[in-house]
Amino acid sequence: MSGTLPLPASLQSRAAERVSAKTLAIPWYIWCNVLAVASSVVGGVWDISWHESVGRDTFWTPAHLLIQLCGILSGFGCGYLILSTTLRKAAPLRREYGRTVDKVTGLGKFSLSQRRQRSGQTLAADAAHPVAPA
Repeated sequence: MSGTLPLPASLQSRAAERVSAKTLAIPWYIWCNVLAVASSVVGGVWDISWHESVGRDTFWTPAHLLIQLCGILSGFGCGYLILSTTLRKAAPLRREYGRTVDKVTGLGKFSLSQRRQRSGQTLAADAAHPVAPA
């Protein structure tokens, strides 16, 4: 990386004081999802080449197992993140993003009524573009 400029020593020491080891650590669910994406890519390419060379196959070929592993790993990683953020009151993402469920509608954080409030839409805009009843 010859095109980059190194930070002066004084800035490096100040930056190192601010950043703790916990901040630099990547959570396990991120690694889980990175591994899931990698297994999906490898399994997908392997499965396509397998079908071109062998033809139809069973559900339990190694390529299919890698694709299935993607679903399992991402399910664990994302499931943990969703449930821990929703159920733990001291979850770091909850503090950052606030309440995750709208108490009036019972919908998620970005429900239609909240989007309208944030964007400043008026009743005239609602009359011009009515929402179909569910």
